[in-house]
Amino acid sequence: MTDSLATVLVVDDNGAVSGVLREILEPTGLAVSCCGDGYSALELSEEKCFDVIIADYRMPGLTGADITRLLRAQCPDALIIGISAGHKNKEFIDAGADVFLKKPFPFRGLVSMIQEKMEK
Repeated sequence: MTDSLATVLVVDDNGAVSGVLREILEPTGLAVSCCGDGYSALELSEEKCFDVIIADYRMPGLTGADITRLLRAQCPDALIIGISAGHKNKEFIDAGADVFLKKPFPFRGLVSMIQEKMEK
C-alpha cells in the first residue's frame, strides 16, 4: 500500500447504512466517500478510481449490479463488494463484483477483507 489513504466509495440510498460503514471504516485509516445513488457514484468515479467500492443493490435509478458493471469498466483494479438484504449474489458476481455480502453482515469481516486487498 502507498503512503496515501486507500479510498472507499459507499453507494447506498440508506443514509444510516452509509453512515455506519463510514464510522467503521474511517478509523481503520481509509478515506470514505458516500453517495446515495448510482449516478452520483459514476460522477465521483470519473474524478478518480476508488480502491474499494461497496454498492447496495436496490436504489433509485441504477441497481447495484448496473453500478458494478459500469464501475468495473472505469476502475478495473477496484475491490467491488455488492451488498443486499435480498439474494442478489448472482447479479453482482455476473456484473463483475469480487464479493457479495448479504445484509446484515459482520463488519469485522468487511474490514478484514478490505485490509487484505490493501496489503496486496
